[in-house]
Amino acid sequence: MSDLIAISGQNGTLTVSSAVLVLIYVQAALVALSLLAFLFLMLRKFFLKSGRQDIVVCRTVTSLGGRPLSISVDPSKAKQKFAVGDRFEHFGLVVTAAFEDGDRQVDSFAVDPPDMDSAGVKAVIVRYEGLSAVYHIEVEQAAMERFPIALTLDATAARRQFAVGEAFDDGGLRVYMEYNIEPYTEETYAFTAEAPDMYSAGEKYVYVRCGGFVESYVITVTDGEAQPYDYDEEPYDEESYDASYNEATYDDTAWDVTADVAEDVAAEEISAPAEVADDTVLRLDRSFTARLAQSSDLTKSYYSTIKNELLSYENVKSRVSWKRETYKIDGAQVAKLSFRGDTLCLSLPLDPAEYAGTRYKVEDMSSNKSGEETPCMLRIKNEKRLRLSFDLIARVMQERGADRTETASVDYFEPYRSDEQLLRAGLIRREFKSKQEENSVFAKGKASTED
Repeated sequence: MSDLIAISGQNGTLTVSSAVLVLIYVQAALVALSLLAFLFLMLRKFFLKSGRQDIVVCRTVTSLGGRPLSISVDPSKAKQKFAVGDRFEHFGLVVTAAFEDGDRQVDSFAVDPPDMDSAGVKAVIVRYEGLSAVYHIEVEQAAMERFPIALTLDATAARRQFAVGEAFDDGGLRVYMEYNIEPYTEETYAFTAEAPDMYSAGEKYVYVRCGGFVESYVITVTDGEAQPYDYDEEPYDEESYDASYNEATYDDTAWDVTADVAEDVAAEEISAPAEVADDTVLRLDRSFTARLAQSSDLTKSYYSTIKNELLSYENVKSRVSWKRETYKIDGAQVAKLSFRGDTLCLSLPLDPAEYAGTRYKVEDMSSNKSGEETPCMLRIKNEKRLRLSFDLIARVMQERGADRTETASVDYFEPYRSDEQLLRAGLIRREFKSKQEENSVFAKGKASTED
């Protein structure tokens, strides 16, 4: 028989079983625990949603040694370098509390995040059981990417007066690119000036394009005879220009007229001045550098890519002569770059017959004097041929025992220059020839090409 418990009240006495009373107490305790658990979950959800980092919700470690005497932090495994604007984090931070009965690692600590919106050394405060400790982090200014923001023109020294029918010339024009960070302004030669209509009189806009930006300046085209113009430009420094090449020099004595005409059957002719005989023409002989300067940007990128590829092999030296750029290893030619018309050509010391009927589309130049050492020629007309040239270069270097080295890529972009500028620099030659002599040399060169 269960024990009976009497509970007195104003209206009398209530007698209940002790088992029923215990059951009531247990149910009340369960309800209270459920409410506490619900409250805990709601608080946790609130702090996680609000993104607060200064309160860390985790399991509490109860110490048998009472309250801690001190705490220490070890940030060696935590992130200590941040960029401005980064979100602070302390993952990996180790906090140790000292109790009377020994030291123990704790994880129920709180962290006060520092200011992450400015650069500098910041203090991070760690709190546990009323105690605090400090460690420091470094917030660095994020490196800014340098990019162009504007294009400016200085046409002070540029020619502004032309006659109807006269060829447009942008000589003397100076172009500057403006950037977002220092150095804020840099002069650039990688621009394109679009020639306006020169066959009617009036004011004309010259549009200059560079890096996606467009600016313009005005020239005046008038009826009448063309007048000579004196460009107010700095003199061309050939020595400093050669320094931009890898051991580049110009070999003027090794110029063979027949070979030149054979390689360039599209030589430019213009009428001779009055004091020269009527049957005489003026031939503008363009050097390799001049052709490169006046080639398209795509051709210039092909040239820079191939040159970087060749110079990435050990002991390769380059040398620029009048009509070509030659690459050698210990005095032996391993490659040669030249122009045929507007096309960049790569010549290599390989047997063209081995590649007949293959995807490489090489040409046999062994019958030409200039192709005796490098008879295998590939015209670089597109990206596909550019990639194929790497295979041929690798074959040559393998035969020479040259290993590839890790070298930084260099931009060998040659800025555009007008005929006037190239003539002043000595990179275009004027030659007066009789028409009979010119036709004879031209025919001889053309015959050697057709062979």
